[in-house]
Amino acid sequence: MSFIAGASACNSQSKPYTPPPTKLHVTYPEPSDRNPHGFDAYVLTLLRLALENSGHPFALTPVKRPSFGETRSENFLQMREYNLHWLNTNLHREKLLRPIRLPLFRGLIGWRLALVKLGDERQFENTHNLTHLSHFKAGQGHNWPDNPILRRNGIPLQLSASWEGLFKMLDQGRIDYFPRSVIEIWDEQSLPLARGLTVEPNIVLHYRAAYYFFTRRDSPELATAIESGLYAAIANGDFERTFNQFYGRAIQRSQLGTRRIIALERNDLNFPVAELLWYKPPKRE
Repeated sequence: MSFIAGASACNSQSKPYTPPPTKLHVTYPEPSDRNPHGFDAYVLTLLRLALENSGHPFALTPVKRPSFGETRSENFLQMREYNLHWLNTNLHREKLLRPIRLPLFRGLIGWRLALVKLGDERQFENTHNLTHLSHFKAGQGHNWPDNPILRRNGIPLQLSASWEGLFKMLDQGRIDYFPRSVIEIWDEQSLPLARGLTVEPNIVLHYRAAYYFFTRRDSPELATAIESGLYAAIANGDFERTFNQFYGRAIQRSQLGTRRIIALERNDLNFPVAELLWYKPPKRE
């Protein structure tokens, strides 16, 4: 049908028929066990806001899966086990999949505080730059996308096969610190496995980093709808309200404006340049 119902094809006053928006069927993984950093609740809230603001009817369906890492999720997306996931971006991931280039955490994933053994925070009192930091060994997981960033900036790494193992390594003195983002560290510090650990109070590592929604390369309609919905949520204030609701307290506790910022270089990716998409802490007095 090319024209609205009841109109004559010969009627010059008739208006072109506009089909209703396509219903979006969005599937995403719901692992049975995840690290308790609360990513899922926040990101799913944003996803629902984006879909509600996209102008499309939608169905949002979780796909139950055992726990897995982000590298495996790349494969699951390509295998069509689901059609969307939120992942920490890197060059390989952006070539393989379709990124929706709007940083879901406003870049807070790249503001890293140091989890240290209680009493060891004094070791970092005179740490002001990368040269000083290079004397300390950081703990990271295997295949974490920020490992190359840290290595390129001269930071020694000790890798672990598991997230839980890094807490044990820190407690045993096998690493000097465990760099965790502002949105992770406070929840993790309160866990039983972090007993005897504390957050170093004076420094913060910073580099550009972003979690994006990713779809398959052959899903342009879904990606476009979510992107437009996210920008609509920014424009009407829903995005910022959600961000502050979930992470305002963590930002306040982190006191980024009072810390010495140790900036790490990153030039492997092109990130969005609009300042409103990125969190910017107050200047240190």
